[in-house]
Amino acid sequence: MQCIENLRPQIEEKQIKIRFKFTKNMLSFLLDEEKVKQALYNLLLNAVQAVDKEGVSEINGRIRKGNLIIRILDNGCGIKRSDMPFIFDPFFSTKPKGTGLGLPLAKKIIEAHNGMINIKIRKPKGVCVEVVIPVKE
Repeated sequence: MQCIENLRPQIEEKQIKIRFKFTKNMLSFLLDEEKVKQALYNLLLNAVQAVDKEGVSEINGRIRKGNLIIRILDNGCGIKRSDMPFIFDPFFSTKPKGTGLGLPLAKKIIEAHNGMINIKIRKPKGVCVEVVIPVKE
C-alpha cells in the first residue's frame, strides 16, 4: 500500500511491525482513490507517531454487506478520554509540532464518500480507527 511506503522511513526508524491484511485491492471501487489514500495516510501517520520503538500497527480491510471496512490498530500511547470530544476539531493536537489537521481532513474525506470514521481507545493501550465507506464494485 502506497501509504505504508510513504511512511517507510519513520516505520524503519522506530522498528515498527506493520501487519497488513486486505482481502483484495480495496481501493479499486468507485471512490476518489487519491483522496481516500490521503485520509488513510493521515490515519496511519497518527498510528506510526503514537507507537514507541518496536511498536505494532495493524491495517486490515474487507468488504462486508456493501461496505469497505478498514481498521488501523496500534499499541501506542492512545488518546486521553478527555481529548476524545476534540480529536476531529481543526487545529486540535496533543503533539508538540502537530497541526491538528490530519484527523479533521480524514473525517471530511471519508464523510464526502458517505462513510464514517470511528476511533476507540484500546485496552491496555493504543487506538482502533475504523473507516466504513459504502462501495459499489
